[in-house]
Amino acid sequence: AASAVPPGEPPERASAALQGEASGAAGPSAPRLAAGIRLARFAIPVAKAHRQITAGLPPTGIDPEPTCYVLSCDEGLQTRVSRIPPALHALLSLCDGTMGAREIAERLGFALSDVERALRTAREKGFLAAPRQEVRP
Repeated sequence: AASAVPPGEPPERASAALQGEASGAAGPSAPRLAAGIRLARFAIPVAKAHRQITAGLPPTGIDPEPTCYVLSCDEGLQTRVSRIPPALHALLSLCDGTMGAREIAERLGFALSDVERALRTAREKGFLAAPRQEVRP
């Protein structure tokens, strides 16, 4: 399971970070996309259109349904593409570090528990950055 704090930090810090993320307050624990992560949304299933075009066919029979992807590029410039549901794309689009899970849930009309679960999964997959730690004097 992914931790909300770096390895070696006390468990109470992890709990506090998750509570801050759920509180809706912006700050160190507000979810934000990890470095090298980009979101893409297309109005049609681009993979189907690509197959038809590369086969020398005109793109036909393509229903106008959105397809969404997370693109991740590591330091070695290797790119990974993951198809995601449109609802997850909408959620990740709001992960800019300015609002917590509660505000994201309210904006999207989703249950807070669903947003928290999606954020945990997104963090485990590397789509979200680890929460920033507050600097204490």
